[in-house]
Amino acid sequence: MARRKTWNSLAAAAAALLLAGPTWAGYRIWTTHGPEGGQISTLAIDPSNRSILYAGTAFGGVFKSTDSGSTWSVVNSGLTDLHVYALAIDPSAPARIYAGTLAGVFKTDNGGGVWSAASEGFKQNAVVFSIAIDPMRPKTLYAGTNGDDVFKSVDGGAHWLQASTGQNYGVVSSLAIDPKSPSTIYAGTFSGVYRTNDGGATWKALRRGMTAIDVFTVAVDPSDPRNVYAGTGLGGLFKSEDGGDDWAAANSGLPSALVQSLTVDPLNSGVVYASNGTGGVFKSTTGGQSWHAMNHGLAAALIQVLIVDPGDSNVVYAGSGSHGVFKSSDAGVRWASMNSGLTSTSVSALAIDWVNPATIYAGTLGGGVFKSVDAGSHWSVINHGLPSNSHVFALAVDPKNPAILYAGTGSDGVFKSLNGGKSWSIYSSNLSTRNVHSVVLDPDEPAIIQVGTGFGGVFRSDDGGLHWKVMNDGLTNRDVLCLAVDPKNSSVLYAGTNEGGVFRSFDRGAHWDAVNLGLPRRGVIFALAIDPKSPTTIYSAATGGVFKSVDQGKKWKPANDGLTSTEVFALAINPAAPETLYAGTQGGVFQTNSGGGSWSSFSAGLDNGVVRALAVERGGRFLLAGTEGGVFDYQFTNAPMSAPETGSVPGEAVSAAR
Repeated sequence: MARRKTWNSLAAAAAALLLAGPTWAGYRIWTTHGPEGGQISTLAIDPSNRSILYAGTAFGGVFKSTDSGSTWSVVNSGLTDLHVYALAIDPSAPARIYAGTLAGVFKTDNGGGVWSAASEGFKQNAVVFSIAIDPMRPKTLYAGTNGDDVFKSVDGGAHWLQASTGQNYGVVSSLAIDPKSPSTIYAGTFSGVYRTNDGGATWKALRRGMTAIDVFTVAVDPSDPRNVYAGTGLGGLFKSEDGGDDWAAANSGLPSALVQSLTVDPLNSGVVYASNGTGGVFKSTTGGQSWHAMNHGLAAALIQVLIVDPGDSNVVYAGSGSHGVFKSSDAGVRWASMNSGLTSTSVSALAIDWVNPATIYAGTLGGGVFKSVDAGSHWSVINHGLPSNSHVFALAVDPKNPAILYAGTGSDGVFKSLNGGKSWSIYSSNLSTRNVHSVVLDPDEPAIIQVGTGFGGVFRSDDGGLHWKVMNDGLTNRDVLCLAVDPKNSSVLYAGTNEGGVFRSFDRGAHWDAVNLGLPRRGVIFALAIDPKSPTTIYSAATGGVFKSVDQGKKWKPANDGLTSTEVFALAINPAAPETLYAGTQGGVFQTNSGGGSWSSFSAGLDNGVVRALAVERGGRFLLAGTEGGVFDYQFTNAPMSAPETGSVPGEAVSAAR
């Protein structure tokens, strides 16, 4: 199966209402203002200046705050991989920081100003999930990886050697050092907890009393290192009071068996914080004997990392799986969002209100739906009625009543809003497959909806989503990644599939035929775009780049000249000039003004290069890109926008890779 793509910026003038519409900020350069937040994998506090805080994100690299989280700025120069899973600060030189990423370890000596690779000695394709620094010999580092291995460096990351030969860990998800005896290290792995007492030369499995061994996180009590805690995925929390030799469950008050993160108050041995499934943050003041929820003001239920300020037990930070960083200044009693400037939300779908183009919707991975009413300058979460931590792969706005929205989710089906996203209701009755990749509306009769699903094929509703019927006759591949409807003849529909190429229907999906001549064999089609003025011309983002057909898909030819990144996830046509086409790729946005004849990079200012969604305003005045670091906009004219006439077909193209 092909890999499914699942899962900042320049200051700009604020949007101003001139005539009947706003003036956009991103004039002839890409800019972003959010959505703020995103998936936080790791947090680290500068021990010498506790107002300095670093956040490692799953998609947007590293962010830095110099005011205790009030504001953030991106610090990714030289960081060639933006999937950051671990951060560790050298206690003897706090400007020296190590980052564990999808591409090994990176190092900075100037507080994130510039990063460089520090991965010599790692296995090929090593992913680093955890890093620990010896507090007494800070050039000695340990790294936990995805390949059954712990690696060790004794020269500050210049060289690494394997320190766990013969162990079968699975993934080394967490490392914790005994601060009083740094040769003792604990490794939390998917096969249990391991301990070394000799700096990694030998390891011992520690399983006595532990009924679950899928360990996500390990924490050592700094005040009394004999107390060790382990959070698991199936057995909740375990505690050892003898350095890991014996374990006992410590779950009283925890509602879920999943514990993703742990931290012990460095100033108070009995105070422990844990994140528990989707239940938020829990606190124990009895060393894990009992727990109680501490979620007031915590908008995100899924917390992936917790840290306590080493000099102030009242200050606790929580990194969430979808909504960024939260801070408590009263030991967890109340929480506040701290995301100004932290733009790491992974955007998978875009939609523009074609009556009022200043209104934009963004579907995200894990964060649900965001809305902006001021051309992207500010965003708000509009998830009332959506499942928590929703992956939203598709969005559609009713062209005749833009208060009506549809959202296709990765596991919960189709949702509909009748009030511009203020609230949502599930519209998945008899929709047998809930993994929805694409949603398209009939431009003439918007109550007719087609959805493409993972392994369920195509479904159609003729009553605005109340009821659905299967539309798979002739559709031999039912893993449908994208759909496109002919803007001049809504009976004509195209479906792009995973390893099955393109299918075409002339009767609104009642019957399908494969149309793959010239496409790669077993082609994966991530996106489709139809020329709005000449609908016999179609473009597909397929395995190997962009392909073009001028005869409704009967024959395809490559259209890749100048396209240096052939991992293309999204396509959009400028409706005002259909020879102009945009491709969202692994390496940014590319533009052609010749209908795919030649391409050139179109990414100036686009800090996060992975583009999974594109949308063009129907008048061709601006372009939106959904990236792993938020929504970027590019304005082609600095003239104000007036609202388009009602009743016309929206000219945007929305597509996203899964």
